[in-house]
Amino acid sequence: MPPFDPLLWRLAGRLAAHITKLSHRALDIDLAPHSMGTARQLLDRMLTATERGWHSAAEHLRWELRTRLTECQTKINSGLRLLSSGVFGQLPPTQRLIYDELVAVRAEFTEFSFDLPDETVTVFTDEISLEGIDLGRFEIRLQGRELGGTPYIIIPESPHYPSSRSDVPHPHVLGERLCEGDASAPLAHALRTGRFSDYFQVIQQTLSSYNSESPYVSLSGWYGVNCHACGDHVSDDDESYCCEECEASVCSDCSRSCQHCNKSGCDACLPNCPECSSNCCSSCLKRCDGCSKLRCPDCLTNTLCEDCHAEADPDEETSDETADEEPSDPDATTPSLTPVPSGRVGQVAVPA
Repeated sequence: MPPFDPLLWRLAGRLAAHITKLSHRALDIDLAPHSMGTARQLLDRMLTATERGWHSAAEHLRWELRTRLTECQTKINSGLRLLSSGVFGQLPPTQRLIYDELVAVRAEFTEFSFDLPDETVTVFTDEISLEGIDLGRFEIRLQGRELGGTPYIIIPESPHYPSSRSDVPHPHVLGERLCEGDASAPLAHALRTGRFSDYFQVIQQTLSSYNSESPYVSLSGWYGVNCHACGDHVSDDDESYCCEECEASVCSDCSRSCQHCNKSGCDACLPNCPECSSNCCSSCLKRCDGCSKLRCPDCLTNTLCEDCHAEADPDEETSDETADEEPSDPDATTPSLTPVPSGRVGQVAVPA
């Protein structure tokens, strides 16, 4: 049996006091109007970004909206399950029970620490690998003063972020918050009853599992990039291109090449020539000296577009058209010569 730890005992007493206060309060479910108002704002911003073709921004706002709605749904489901579990009305856990639980947590995890002034308990998970992707170890930090809300945070020891996001260290962790899913009810029950050993184990098991239906970033798309133009994911096995103008990554379907200098780019940076619709980068597009309209090099003659060139020298166009015309019937334009008999020299033959 491990020796008695007086500091850990004092921490157990503080945690017991927090849980006692929670057990005496009515069930608190956050249904404040501002929560749905924020979700409405995110939805409006997402729709605006979609209409304007800002695919990356729309995708990011979609994840933010999903996270906010999931949090609201989780709180409601957790409250309903707690009411059904009969936790409310039971006696709160004692300081002795919580102390024994913390001693068990120390024995179950290879790294355990606590901070009495901050009232925190910290453990580290084992190395986590999901479907062949190494995610490393995660710190689980319980914050005793936050037991009434979301009392723990998840911190990666050595982050292995996906290529597309720098705030998703785990498929089910956004920032420092774990999407608990089906684990929300067991976690709430373990917290209310002071079963901290079960509490930390459930969190570690959730981090060690993968739900392909609700990840922030799927494991199949962990490595690779999102196409800046269409938003599709391009894995490392597929070919992606970098726009030489804006340096955005695009897929092979959205990549274009200037037909005049071979510069590669995206749709926004390589517009079509308004005259012939050929791909042309902004460097190769030039303005007509006459009308200032943009044209590719093939559509300019002496710095003039076709229309302005015709207006500047109409005679040349007319002479060219005349020179190109050939008579269709030579006999119709050349007079016929009738031979004159030798005895009638000096006389003119009169047609009958």
